[in-house]
Amino acid sequence: MRPVPTALQAALDGGATTFCHGWRIARRDGVTLGFTDHDR
Repeated sequence: MRPVPTALQAALDGGATTFCHGWRIARRDGVTLGFTDHDR
């Protein structure tokens, strides 16, 4: 597992509500798609 950067860990510990999920899909034909659940 990779270490969590200090600034990110501080934001997570502070109860921030500015995070979203992100998905990256790399298809076999070489196309890469990105999606997020952030609504703004």
